[in-house]
Amino acid sequence: MSVDDKTESPFRGLELNDRKSKSPLGDLGVLEVAILNVKAGLSVEFEKAFMEAQKIISSMDGYISHQLKKCIEESDKYILLVNWETLEAHTEGFRGSVEYQNWKKLLHHFYEPFPMVEHYLEVKTKAERPKRKEINNIFLDELSCLRW
Repeated sequence: MSVDDKTESPFRGLELNDRKSKSPLGDLGVLEVAILNVKAGLSVEFEKAFMEAQKIISSMDGYISHQLKKCIEESDKYILLVNWETLEAHTEGFRGSVEYQNWKKLLHHFYEPFPMVEHYLEVKTKAERPKRKEINNIFLDELSCLRW
């Protein structure tokens, strides 16, 4: 799939908690986590290159969403979080693609040391954050109790 291809993942643009994944690995698919240590003083150039590179990754089959976050404590450190429908969408589809070679040319020379990439599945927990609508209803119920 090329960057200019108009085919999009059906999950793109949806909140992760609202989507229904076809992934055999879980409701939310697979989370790729990479700690990116950028060579000292190259953060501005890295961020510019990433703006271009994100067009590549977001065009790939199996891609859902991504976030790049900058570390507060270390100015040249980032974390990249990418949600994939399946592990293979990342390890075989993206990494085996021609587009990945362009990704590497844009970004890999910034890293020292080269990042270790790991993949995670969601752990179901009992405690869930209430949805905004539920919070609003609770707030309105409590407000009505305060009325005279």
